[in-house]
Amino acid sequence: RGLAVDWTTGNVFYTDAGLQQIGVVTADGIYSAVIVNNSLDKPGSIVVDPTAGYMYWADSGLGPRIEIATMNGQSRRQLIDTNLVEPAGITIDFNGQKLYWS
Repeated sequence: RGLAVDWTTGNVFYTDAGLQQIGVVTADGIYSAVIVNNSLDKPGSIVVDPTAGYMYWADSGLGPRIEIATMNGQSRRQLIDTNLVEPAGITIDFNGQKLYWS
């Protein structure tokens, strides 16, 4: 459901709600890896911040939430898990250093 490109490496990050996972693929398609595959319900929109080394995603399933992890899937934690109904979109304002979701 979601795609994000790391403009520093060309890697493409994706979410797959059907398989309940987040993965990454190199720009040439030769290498791919699943980097998050536990405790996901309906991962959707994803955005990366390669300068800080983080990725953020919205999960609109049971217990909707916004999560963060390093770009290799480590150090995962929930940022927002209250007052969310069905987060669908997520983006970063790099200049203002803010995360927005809808």
